[in-house]
Amino acid sequence: MFAALTSNRDRAIVSLLVSSGARAAELLGMTGKDVDWGGQRVRLLGKGTRQPQWVAASPAFYLWLARYLAEQPARPLTAPRG
Repeated sequence: MFAALTSNRDRAIVSLLVSSGARAAELLGMTGKDVDWGGQRVRLLGKGTRQPQWVAASPAFYLWLARYLAEQPARPLTAPRG
């Protein structure tokens, strides 16, 4: 199945869906702050409660995510708003 996927981003998404049992809608709101690289877990907002919870993610997810991020052009750092 992964061979049919055309990007490392798609491979990361499918890996996370399979390993965490998350719903697609739960992944849509994720940001970089929701990824705990050291703990190998991600923060998702629950469907009913909308409360954040940390769930385990597979090592394959982190592999594909790292490959995807390495392909992206570097972005300049910006000062926080506020």
